[in-house]
Amino acid sequence: MSGEQERIYLEFAPDPLKDAAVLMVDTGLRVGEVLVLEWRVVALSAAPGAPHGFLCIRRGKMVNARRFIPLTSRVRSMLETCQTESKAIFVFTDESGAAPLSRFMLRDQHVKIRRAMKLPADAVIHSLRHTALTRLGEAGADAFSIMKLAGHSTR
Repeated sequence: MSGEQERIYLEFAPDPLKDAAVLMVDTGLRVGEVLVLEWRVVALSAAPGAPHGFLCIRRGKMVNARRFIPLTSRVRSMLETCQTESKAIFVFTDESGAAPLSRFMLRDQHVKIRRAMKLPADAVIHSLRHTALTRLGEAGADAFSIMKLAGHSTR
């Protein structure tokens, strides 16, 4: 996704898609990791290598999915806003406010935006993760660093 496409996407994306999209495009998280993200693994205070805070991904698709993800200032700001409104253990919740947000809610919101923007059908919500990782490579990050941030293994 180009920078201009991202700007338009985020301008028209409704919540919770907008916040989830910001998180994915700035951190490279998987959709599943976004959906089960709990406040207890969100650190909004600065740490070495993470001046805007970090997320701790405790489990995931593979063993290497366990990792620390530094936050951007944009993600930190979004999370601070969400945290003031949240009463749940999950960052993103369903309508009841008690259970994690449904993958289908994000997918359905994404499909509407994708169609309105006339993006190709293969521009799935997971493409936001790909955008984040591609941008890291374009900015000069080495393959090993991208692999670690993405939670990939060498196998």
